[in-house]
Amino acid sequence: MKKTLTAFLFGICAMAQGAEPAPKSWDGNYLSTFELAKEMRVESFETLLGSFVPSRLIAEEMALQYWFKNHGLLAEEGVGATGLFRIGRDIHDFAARGEWVWEIRVIHHGLSLDGVIWINAHTRKIRALGPKS
Repeated sequence: MKKTLTAFLFGICAMAQGAEPAPKSWDGNYLSTFELAKEMRVESFETLLGSFVPSRLIAEEMALQYWFKNHGLLAEEGVGATGLFRIGRDIHDFAARGEWVWEIRVIHHGLSLDGVIWINAHTRKIRALGPKS
């Protein structure tokens, strides 16, 4: 009886493990690439490292300055990089195909979204969505 119960429980656990949801598909966000060893990064990543805005820290500082100048900055607001994307199609007067763009979010108390800022790493051009945009 004990062997049968053990086998039954083992079978249920194995089925439960197999029923886990599949990992979600990749959304094109390269932000975690900075954590990879150099040889594991995509070749085009080198163009980002040679750009005007090669790091998360620089992108966040630019976003903070932009937001403060154009929208004001509440004491409860903060900025943080949430994405790094390669542009797939030209975006008029902002980015060309293949260029890298940082996505910075302006967060209120860490609970709500107050704005989104895109920064072209190659040209320093900024597009923002916020209260005065």
